Amino acid sequence: DMPNNSETLAFKFNMGTQSPFGQIFIIAITIGALSMTGVFLYIYVPRIFKKSRL
Repeated sequence: DMPNNSETLAFKFNMGTQSPFGQIFIIAITIGALSMTGVFLYIYVPRIFKKSRL
């Protein structure tokens, strides 16, 4: 393919027509991680404050 071609080899990536499932997947993982962080903080932060008062 390349030995017979004297032109510069270039690739074009059209990101505008990419399916939205990649973005949806990343957003879902981010929301899940933030929710889990919120739950952990809700559970563990009050315990830390109770220990610091004693």
